Amino acid sequence: MRKLIALLLLLLANPALAQFPGGGQTPTTIGNNTIMSNISGAAANPLPNTLTGIIDSAIGSTRGALLMRGASGWALLVPSSTSGQVLTSNGTGADPTYQTVSGSGTMAANTIKCNPTGSTAAAQDCTTVIIAMANKWFANSSPPNNVQRYGDRFFIGDAANYTALSSFACGNDWFSNFEGTTSNGCPAYAGFTQLLVEAGGTNQTAASNLAILGAVQMTNASGSAAGLGTSGFAVNNNSGSSTSAWGMYSECHQTVNNSGGCIALELDVRSAVSGYALNPDPFQQGLIVGLQNACGAEISSPSTFSCGAAIQILPNGGLFNAGIVIFSGSINTGSGSSISAISMPTTYHINWFSSSGNIAGGVYVGSGGRLNLDGSAGITHNGTNGITCAAGINTTTFRSINGIVTTC
Repeated sequence: MRKLIALLLLLLANPALAQFPGGGQTPTTIGNNTIMSNISGAAANPLPNTLTGIIDSAIGSTRGALLMRGASGWALLVPSSTSGQVLTSNGTGADPTYQTVSGSGTMAANTIKCNPTGSTAAAQDCTTVIIAMANKWFANSSPPNNVQRYGDRFFIGDAANYTALSSFACGNDWFSNFEGTTSNGCPAYAGFTQLLVEAGGTNQTAASNLAILGAVQMTNASGSAAGLGTSGFAVNNNSGSSTSAWGMYSECHQTVNNSGGCIALELDVRSAVSGYALNPDPFQQGLIVGLQNACGAEISSPSTFSCGAAIQILPNGGLFNAGIVIFSGSINTGSGSSISAISMPTTYHINWFSSSGNIAGGVYVGSGGRLNLDGSAGITHNGTNGITCAAGINTTTFRSINGIVTTC
């Protein structure tokens, strides 16, 4: 009895000595962030253990593992043995798994990821992107910024409203509708154009009156490089059809009486260097030239043969009121105090042709400097003063009313 009373007094004085069933004591305090548990692997009295220790013992301690709720309980999802795989959801009711991402983790230089196969597939490293489009696309803003692509054709400005892309009819753009008012019809140009730029459309800004501009400067060029602000090349190489080709083509249509003008092509040059233009003649090419026509394209191989006319004037549904007009005051005084409107070497003729294509007459200066007049039917002079010799050739200048003075 004395021992029992002594034990009760001891427990009352020291509650920390209270025991669990089996002999373990119940502590009155435990360490921070610990849980009374048994992680010994066998039946034993509980002790304070950390959450990490409990999970490591009860579930697993593999480095990099994730705690996952599986079908039967909590479990570890251990890392994949394959480096670079990513954790992927397999949908509701399924456990996530590590899977290999389509494509590689690196890309080839100067490429983008794309799928060029035409169907759903893994991404590839692509140097070009081909987007298959059955229809057109627009990019609009305010003010409108219209761009359209159809197949391998590109449309800018009001040309983006050209809707007859495969039917060759008039579209909603102003130019194809203008073509429709002429005998050429809507598809004359717009229907066959790879790049069509239309400025001045109804929804475009008021300043959009220049469709295409090409510009180049030579300050960074080296050697004998040549600059081309705009160039056009055509190759007529269809041996099976009677095709034609134009390296450059330009039209201007005056449709209203507004006191303005219509010029199909204007060429302007400017010299900011004094004396640099030289005085060109048939044996010295000028350096500042408004228009230069050449034959052969500077190609020696394959063989190059003669070209046709350097300048050709022809009717194309209308007639000119004048062939060549040299405006007064447009040409400077050259050597010998003469104004050279047209310069050519001696023995070069100005010829007139009959309707049968034969030379009917001409005028030229021979190699000796003598002016020659050729006429298969003679020479007729119309005028009351005939031909006058210049003063100083003889004491008296002779002239004939009805003929030509052959000796002065």
